[in-house]
Amino acid sequence: MRPTEVLEIMADALEGLRRSEVAEPGPALNAETVLFGARAVLDSIGFVTFIAEAEDRLSEGRDTPIELVLTEIWEFSAEEPSLTAGVLANYCAKRLGKDA
Repeated sequence: MRPTEVLEIMADALEGLRRSEVAEPGPALNAETVLFGARAVLDSIGFVTFIAEAEDRLSEGRDTPIELVLTEIWEFSAEEPSLTAGVLANYCAKRLGKDA
């Protein structure tokens, strides 16, 4: 799966959280959207819910569910104080490639 495909899945997940009022309304998700850290579009509950929703959606149709390990994600951008959707999408795409 390509990072752009992961971003689409994540965008759908975020919109679902917004419809259910777990997340505040806002602009559409893109690679620069901050998910965790300063200027994040999600609060802590929203972030945890978003990660769980992303795991579920990315696991659909797979024999083994994907688990997103936050400590592994930070290795992609250790000097950054926030996690963007693009960094998470790249991590997910690589993770899905390894688990395929």
